[in-house]
Amino acid sequence: MLPRPLRLLWDTSPPGGVVLSSFRSRDPEEGGGPGGQGVGGGQEEEEEEEEDEAPVSVWDEEEDGATFTVTSRQYRPPDPLAPTPPPRSSRRLRAGTLEALVRHLLDARTSGADVTFTSAFLATHRAFTSTPALLGLMADRLEALESHPTGELERTIGVAISVLSTWLASHPEDFGSEVKGQLDRLESCLLRTGYAAGAGVGGGGADLIRNLRSRVDSQAPDLPKPLALPGDSPADPTDVLVFLADHLAEQLTLLDAELFLSLVPSQCLGSLWGHRDRPGHSHLCPSVRATVTQFNKVAGAVVSSVLGATSTGEGLGEVTIRPLRPPQRARLLEKWIRVAEECRLLRNFSSVYAVVSALQSSPIHRLRAAWGEAA
Repeated sequence: MLPRPLRLLWDTSPPGGVVLSSFRSRDPEEGGGPGGQGVGGGQEEEEEEEEDEAPVSVWDEEEDGATFTVTSRQYRPPDPLAPTPPPRSSRRLRAGTLEALVRHLLDARTSGADVTFTSAFLATHRAFTSTPALLGLMADRLEALESHPTGELERTIGVAISVLSTWLASHPEDFGSEVKGQLDRLESCLLRTGYAAGAGVGGGGADLIRNLRSRVDSQAPDLPKPLALPGDSPADPTDVLVFLADHLAEQLTLLDAELFLSLVPSQCLGSLWGHRDRPGHSHLCPSVRATVTQFNKVAGAVVSSVLGATSTGEGLGEVTIRPLRPPQRARLLEKWIRVAEECRLLRNFSSVYAVVSALQSSPIHRLRAAWGEAA
C-alpha cells in the first residue's frame, strides 16, 4: 500500500480539503497573532528553565562540633541589564556531637531554615541516645541561657516548648517513668524564668509539664502473663478442622491489626533492632518483638497441628498417643492453605507469610504421602 501523502497526491477525485505539505513557524517579531503568542509563551518557559538551571554551589561548614551542608543557588535576572541578585543560601545540619544537635534543635532559626530536622531527630534519637539523656541536655541548655539576655532566652524556651509538644504528640511512648527526674529540672527552669505561670510566650509550659506528668504517671506496670498449668492436656491437632477457614483468618487479622496499630515507628530502626540480642537490651523494641512473636506463634501452630498426634484415653496410664495418618494431615494442609487464602483476601500478609513459611518448612515439606492426599 502506498503511503498516505502519495495517495493524497495521486487522488484524482474532487478536492475535499487542503493538503498540508509543509509549514514554516512565524517570527515572534511579526505581529501578535496566535503564532506569535505561542512563541512568546515558549520564551517564558525557557526563562523558567534558565532559573531552574541556575548554578548551584555546595560546601561544608564546621561550627562548634557540628557540620553543616550549605547550598547556594545563583539565579539570573529575567532582564539581562538588571543587576544580579544575591545568591540564595540554605544550611542544613549533616553531622555533629549530641550537644551540637541539641543546640541546633533549640535554635529558633532551625524551625524556618531546616524544617525537617525536628521531626527526623525526634524519630531517630533512640538510635544514639536515650530520652532521659536528651531531656537532660535540653535542661542544661535552658539553664545555661538563664544568664543571657531575655530575648534569646525567651526564643529558646518558646522553641523548647514547641519541641516538647511535638515530641509528646508524635512519640508519647518515649515518656516513661525514667524521665521523671528530667521533667523536674525542666519544670524548675520554667518556674525560675517565669514561663510556667500561664502568661507570656511560655504560657503553655505549665500545661505541657502537666500533660507530660500525666502521661508518665498513667503508665501501669507490666503484669506477668499467666502461664499454662502443667496439668493441662495438649490440644488435639485435628481441632482446627472444626473452625471455618474464614473465621480463623478473621481472628488472625484482628490480632495482627491490634499489634501493627500499636507498632512504634522509632522501634523499627535497624540500629535498635540489631542490638536486641545484646546483654541488657532485652527491653528494646517491645512493639516489634510482639509482631515477631505473633508471626512465630502462627507458624508454630501450623507445624504443631500438621505434625502432631492424637491421644486417646482419660487416665494417665490409659492415654495412647497415635501419630496422624496421611489423610488427616492432608485435611490439615488443605485447611491451612484455605486460611492463608482468606488472609490474603483480607490483606493480612503477615499471617499469609507465617502460614506459607510453615508449610514450606523442611518437616512439613517431607510429608510426601500427606501432600499426595491433599486436593
